[in-house]
Amino acid sequence: MTGQDNPFTGTSKCVYSGTGQIESLGEIKNGKRDGQWTWWYENGQMWYERNYTNDKREGKSTEWYEDGTIKKVAYYENGGLVN
Repeated sequence: MTGQDNPFTGTSKCVYSGTGQIESLGEIKNGKRDGQWTWWYENGQMWYERNYTNDKREGKSTEWYEDGTIKKVAYYENGGLVN
């Protein structure tokens, strides 16, 4: 992504090769993560949900256990942990 003459802008989507289940989904702007990104466990349960601005974490970040219960909620500002 970075170091290219024309950095990528668009949607990034990764899938688990064995099941085709989406592993991660998010937007890239000029080679950097931007906006909401979501990751899933192979069973389809959400794993992480994070927001990015210019490839830095921004705002609420949530992590779940594989059974769907919340593991951790954190808040970021300009890439740094606020709480």
